[in-house]
Amino acid sequence: KYTAPEPVKSGAPFLIVYAGGYGNAHDVNTILKASKLLSDCGLHFKMELYGDGVKFESCRALAENLILNNVYFFKSVEKSELASR
Repeated sequence: KYTAPEPVKSGAPFLIVYAGGYGNAHDVNTILKASKLLSDCGLHFKMELYGDGVKFESCRALAENLILNNVYFFKSVEKSELASR
């Protein structure tokens, strides 16, 4: 069984970012399932996923089914824009 690491001292959630495609070569569903496991272990984090592709909507639906309230989806942005978010 996985034990989550200690929370960040500030109490603020840490940020996990995925920027890429939602296609057959990108298994975003596994990232979402791992997010569920981490959330269930009590890890406090926020995840932002940037991109587009044929599986974008199915990934959003999976996140909704898993009740991932800390995961946010955004359409593709320029790489330079990611750093300013």
